[in-house]
Order: sequence, then structure tokens, then C-alpha cells
Amino acid sequence: MPPIRPLRPEDIPTLVSLRGRCFARSAQPTVERLTRYFETIFLESPFRDPTLPSLVYEDQAGSIIGFVGVLTHRLLFRGEPIRVAVSTQLMVEPGARGMTGIELLRAYYAGGQDLSFADASTAAARSLWERLGGKTCRLQSLSWLRPLRPWRHAVGQRVRGPV
Repeated sequence: MPPIRPLRPEDIPTLVSLRGRCFARSAQPTVERLTRYFETIFLESPFRDPTLPSLVYEDQAGSIIGFVGVLTHRLLFRGEPIRVAVSTQLMVEPGARGMTGIELLRAYYAGGQDLSFADASTAAARSLWERLGGKTCRLQSLSWLRPLRPWRHAVGQRVRGPV
């Protein structure tokens, strides 16, 4: 059985646990909310396309050690319809990094979409993306924030930490 396969509903609890080991912070404050987020975005979303599924990577024992979420959009480019795949939530078990991430991204690139891009990512994910031929659009990667109540925002960031 190949190590990379489409996401299934029963994988969600494992992904929630994996995310906790891969990322220090989450916009979802509880395990229940994070579980619901994964279900909504990757299994129920209108941007889910069964022909371009989110992918999990299983080790030889059948444990999930990697994931890349895939959302799709249909757009027009110069009057022609194209399929765009957006990768998100790329994560690999800390002890399994290296080829796992490379193989997940290669499988994502091979999905049959006309254009691939990623949402916000970590420096490690961006480096991996670029090593496999992707480009980073620096200007379009900037995020701007203008708080209406700067002191309240600063205190909130200090308490919650950045998302």
C-alpha cells in the first residue's frame, strides 16, 4: 500500500493530535474546535474536490505522520477555465521530517491542477516548497494589521500569542 493516500473522516483525530505536535499555536482554542475546523474545511467545504483530495502520509506501521490539506477553486485565466489547488496545514511528525514532506508536496503537485499555491506557511514549509520548484511572492506574502485599539491589541497578543 502506498504511503500517501486521500484523507478519510476517521483520520481527523490523528491530525488534530499531529497538529498539536507540529505547531505551537492555534487559532482554535480547544481540541473540539480544532476537530470541527478540520472536518469543516477538509471534508465538508464547497472547496473540497474529490479528484484533488487532502493527503495523508502513513508510515510502515500505518500511523499518519504527515498531512497536506488541499482546497480547490475554479477560475478563469484569459477566458479559459482552470483548476487551482491551495495547499494548507502542511505538517509532518517532528521525528519524520525530510522525505515525508518532500513526498507529500510532490504528490500534491502531481494532483492534476493547473495552478498550485500555498497559504501562509512556516519558514521550513516555504523552504521545502522552494526546493521543489515553487516560488515565493514576497510582496503578496505580506500581512498588514492596523489595530483600532492598539493597547488592547498589544495586551491580547501578549496573552494569546500570535495566531
